[in-house]
Amino acid sequence: MLYNFYNYYLNSNTPKSANRYDTHKRSELKNIYNAIVKLNKESPLYIINLSDDLQNSLIDIKEHARSLKNIITEISENEDEDTAKMFNDKIPTSSNEEILTVDFIGSETEIDNTPSFDVEVSELASPQINKGNFLYKNSRNLSSNTYSFNITILNTNYEFQFLVKDKETNADVLEKVSNMLNRADIGIFSSIESNDTDEKQRLVLTSTATGSSYFSDIIFQITDNNTSNASGSVHYLGLDQIANLPTDSKFTINGLPRTSSSNVFTVNKTFEFNLHRTTENGETVNVSFKNDKTSTYKKISDFVTSYNDIINLANDDTSSFKMSTKLLADIGSISQCYKSELDSMGLIVQKDSSIAIDEISLNKAIDDEEAGNGTFASFRTFKNPLSRKVDSISLNPMAYITKTIVTYPNIDNSYSNAYATSMYSGLMFNNYC
Repeated sequence: MLYNFYNYYLNSNTPKSANRYDTHKRSELKNIYNAIVKLNKESPLYIINLSDDLQNSLIDIKEHARSLKNIITEISENEDEDTAKMFNDKIPTSSNEEILTVDFIGSETEIDNTPSFDVEVSELASPQINKGNFLYKNSRNLSSNTYSFNITILNTNYEFQFLVKDKETNADVLEKVSNMLNRADIGIFSSIESNDTDEKQRLVLTSTATGSSYFSDIIFQITDNNTSNASGSVHYLGLDQIANLPTDSKFTINGLPRTSSSNVFTVNKTFEFNLHRTTENGETVNVSFKNDKTSTYKKISDFVTSYNDIINLANDDTSSFKMSTKLLADIGSISQCYKSELDSMGLIVQKDSSIAIDEISLNKAIDDEEAGNGTFASFRTFKNPLSRKVDSISLNPMAYITKTIVTYPNIDNSYSNAYATSMYSGLMFNNYC
């Protein structure tokens, strides 16, 4: 029996990985144990047919209840009791994302204490760019030989070698050197540039890094002195000719001047800024937090999906045994009780007690909630009794299958065996707690 039980559990439920809401404090576990003990004292003796189908359904009931409970907990964790607002998920926002985009990298506890910033960008960080000599594509001046040169980048030296064969043109040599540098992936991107008449070409080398160093004004240096093969390629190709020196980004945050060697940097270990272009004279970009309406909609949508899953399970008539009507009655009666309130916010309660989303009404309700109109107050009163009910379902899913009652216990003399209500009612707690 237990072999079949675990087989079903491993195949059907293990892929649904536990999340942070499946971990509990010691006090919470103690409360769960005490609730099971109390439930056992009041549990009658009954007869059931422990078929595979029934065991699988018991696990389904428990898993659906656990999933719904986790979503309710996620919705509830950011409630603001002072403002009566339920959804207070916030995201960082930039008033002009063409100039600056932002990500929040701090902890959630820091959001309420994080100030807004006004940013002016006067200069972007730039890379070092070397531009070589324009050479006639179909000519050749390097004799057939093996050439080498050195590149020093970030205090690391790399030696490159290439072979010039008979009848290879300047275009062939430029392509060979360019491909060699790009394949090496040392922090320099090489491209080939043509002149206006397309008769000549040259190499353009751009560093992937930006900004000036404390130790040097350049990021990379190219020479062919003291190399292991023939020299002269650096001078001929013009690889050492610096067209643009690297520069730091320059900006102000709340009026205070700052610099960075990159266009991506952190501020106060809470924000990551990404600069894209400079601001106009006197223009500022405001960085602050705003309510995340997308997150709110997703949380409600996930709640509705999980709620409907348990309603569909209660309505399932494909099982070989008869499901108790108690599950549908316990869950459905709560939503029917709050039908008018839920309908008004776009959560339309159906006749079978499932919930359908009216997107227009729900998005309007989310906007009203953000404006502080307390639109979701009724949703709060709805989810609280629902949360208590799914707790009860998780403790004793055996209450929701048809069974024959043999006798009721003598409450005064009953033995407090914590798992006697069902071998399945408490068994799963070890996996989540």
